[in-house]
Amino acid sequence: MKLQHLILYNIGPFYGRYPINFMAENDGNGYAFFAENNRGKTSIYNAMRWCLFGEVSERAKTVKGERYGGSKIPLVGEGRILMNSHAYEHDKNQEMSVVLIAEGEKGSIQITRTATSITTLARHDGQMTVQLDVKVGSDELKHDAEAQEAIESIFPRSLERFFFIDGEALEEYTQMMSSSDVIGLKEEVNSILGIPALIKGDADIVRIRQGIKAKIDSTAKAEKVSTKARDDANTQRKKLKEKISIADKEEAKLQTVMSKLDETIEEMKAHEELAPILEQLKLLESQIAFKKQNLVDVNIDKIMEARVGWKVLLWKKASSQYQHYVGVREELAQRSRLIEQTQNTIKTLEKDLSEMTGICTECHQPLPDLEHFKAKKESELSAQKDLLESYQSEDLDSEDDLTIKMGELLKIQPQSDSKDRILRAQRKWKKLVNEIETLEEQHTLLNKKLTEDAKSSMVELGERKGRQEAMVSRRESEWRTTRTDVELAELELKRLERLSGGVEVNKEDYNIDNVISSLIVTIKSTIASYREKARVEVQKRATAVFTRLNNAPEVYTGIRVDKDFRTEILDSKGKPSRNPSSGAISIMTMSVIDALRRVSGFNVPVFLDTPGRSLDEHHKDRQLDYFWQTEGQQFLIFAHSGEYGVEETVEEFKGRLAKAYTISLPRDHKTCFQKGCMSEDVEHDSYNKKNTCNACGFEWDLTSQKTLVLEVPL
Repeated sequence: MKLQHLILYNIGPFYGRYPINFMAENDGNGYAFFAENNRGKTSIYNAMRWCLFGEVSERAKTVKGERYGGSKIPLVGEGRILMNSHAYEHDKNQEMSVVLIAEGEKGSIQITRTATSITTLARHDGQMTVQLDVKVGSDELKHDAEAQEAIESIFPRSLERFFFIDGEALEEYTQMMSSSDVIGLKEEVNSILGIPALIKGDADIVRIRQGIKAKIDSTAKAEKVSTKARDDANTQRKKLKEKISIADKEEAKLQTVMSKLDETIEEMKAHEELAPILEQLKLLESQIAFKKQNLVDVNIDKIMEARVGWKVLLWKKASSQYQHYVGVREELAQRSRLIEQTQNTIKTLEKDLSEMTGICTECHQPLPDLEHFKAKKESELSAQKDLLESYQSEDLDSEDDLTIKMGELLKIQPQSDSKDRILRAQRKWKKLVNEIETLEEQHTLLNKKLTEDAKSSMVELGERKGRQEAMVSRRESEWRTTRTDVELAELELKRLERLSGGVEVNKEDYNIDNVISSLIVTIKSTIASYREKARVEVQKRATAVFTRLNNAPEVYTGIRVDKDFRTEILDSKGKPSRNPSSGAISIMTMSVIDALRRVSGFNVPVFLDTPGRSLDEHHKDRQLDYFWQTEGQQFLIFAHSGEYGVEETVEEFKGRLAKAYTISLPRDHKTCFQKGCMSEDVEHDSYNKKNTCNACGFEWDLTSQKTLVLEVPL
C-alpha cells in the first residue's frame, strides 16, 4: 500500500481543509515532515492512526515485559483532544475528518473517517457520531464495521505499533525485549507473525472435539472399561481438585486486588473538588508561559529601541549648542555680505576720488564747490574703511570650523520619533511584566489552596491506582490461565469417566476424537515450529540492519534473539555485551522492530515520530540511510527540527526523498515563504507584529495561529 493523498479537516492545529500530496515524480520512498514543537507534526501522525483505526491512544507503558495501553485521546472535551480547538470552541456544529487515498494490490484505496456533533457544542464523545467509508478498487463502498474489516485486511490493527513507531517510546520496546517477563512481547510477536489465526483455529478444533465427545456420550453403550481407565480417572480427579484449588486461590487474589483498586478509586473521589483548582493552575501556568515568551520578544524590541537612547539623552544637551552654531553661521554669512558691500562701496568712493573732474557723477553738472565735495567723499571713504575694519575685527569662527563642529553634533542627533518609540516600548514591556506578576500572584494564591498533604496524596493515589490496575490485569490473566487448565482437566475427566463407566462407544467416534487430539498437538507444534523459524529469520534480519546502522562494528557484531524473543547485543567475541551504549540499544530496538515488520509480510507505509530522539548524529544519519532506500515501503518521519536540519537532510538524501514538508506558524518565518518568491528582502514591523516582503508585496501576521504546511523544494 502506497500513500497518495492525505486530507485533514479540523484536526489538531489544522483548522479548515489541508490537502497533503504524497505523489512524487521520482522513485524515492522517503517522506519527511520537519517542525518545531507544538506545530502539528505529531497531529498528522495521529490523524492517520485515527483514520485507519478509529482511535488514538496516549503512549503505552511497559512493566516487566507486559504492555499497558495508554488512555484514549477523546475527540472533544476538556484537556487534550483530537479536534481542532478553534473549530471545537467556535463552530456551531463541530466536525472533523481525515481522508486517506492510497494505491494497493487491489487498486485504489480511499478511506474517509468523519466525526460530527449530534448536538450544538458537543462536550464529550457521546455527543459525536463517527462514520467510516472505505472504497477498495472496484468493490462497492463499505461503511462502518464492514469498512473497518476491509482496513484490517490491508493494515491489521494488531500491527499498528510496528508501523506507527514513536521514537520517544523506544525504551518501551527495549524493556519488552529485555525483560524476563515477556508476556506482552509474546502477544505482539504472535500478532506480527499471524499466529492468532492458528490459535483461533486451535480453539475451533477444540470445540469440534467437544461436539464429538458429546456425540460419543449420547451414542455410547454400556461396556466395561479397563482398570487403567478407572485409575486414570481417579488420578485425573485429584489433578482436577488441585487445579480447582489453584484457580480459587488465583480468583481470591484477583478479588483482593480489585477490592483494593475500588478503595483507591473511592479515595480519589474524595479529592474531586480539587480538580477545578488544578485545572485553573494549569491554565495560569500556560498563560504565564505564553506571556513570558511574548516578554522575550517585547524585551528584544525594547533593547533594539534603546540602542539610540544615548543619542536622545546627549541631544537633549547638545541641541542648544547646535542651534547656537546655526546662529553663528548666520551671523558669519551676514558679516560676509556686509564686508563685501563695504568693500564695494570703498572701491566706488576711491574710484570717484581718483577720477574727480569737477563734474557731478550723478547729475553730470559742474560742482559749485569742488573742494567741499571732495572732502565729503574722503570723509565717507574713511567712515567705510573704519566700518570694514570693525567687521573684519569681529571674533567669529571660520566657516570650515563651524561646518566641522555642526557635522560632529549631527552624528549624535536621533530620529525625530526615537524618544516616543523608546517610551512606547518601555510602557509595553512594563505592562507585560505587570500582567505576568499578576498571573504569578494568582497562581501563588491558588496554589496555597492545595496543601502539601493534598498534593502528595493525589500523586500517591495516582501512582497507587496505576500499580493496582497493572496488578489487576496480571491477576486476571493468571486466573484465566488457571480456569482454562480446570476446563481442560474437566474435559479429560469426563472422557476418562466415559471410558470407565461401562458404556459402549462408537469406535469411529473414538478414532475421530484421537485424530482431533493429534491435530491439536500438531497445531501447537506447528506454532512452536513457525515461531522458531520466524525467530531465526528475525534474528538474521535484525543483525543485518544492526550491522548497517551500527557505528562501532569492532565493538558490536550482531543481535541474538532467544526463543522468548528477548534480545541481546553481541560483542566482538559473539557473547552478550555487558554494558552496550544507549545509542547501540536504540539501534538494536529499531533493528528488531524492522525485522519483525518485514517478517510480517505486510507492505504498508512506516510512520516514525521523533525519529532521532534517542540517537546521536552518526546513528541518525545511518538510520535514514537505511530506511530511505530507493525501493521498498514508504517511510515517513515526523522530525523536530532539532533532530534533523531541513536543508542538511534534504541535501544529503534528496535522491531518496520523494517529498519533504515543513510545518510552521507565520511567526516562524523571517523570509518570504510565498512559492516562487522566497526573498530575504523583508521589512520586519515588530511593533505591529507583521512582516512585509519588499520583493512581492506579500504581508503576513506574526500573531496568526494558522498552521502552514509548505513543501520543501528537492
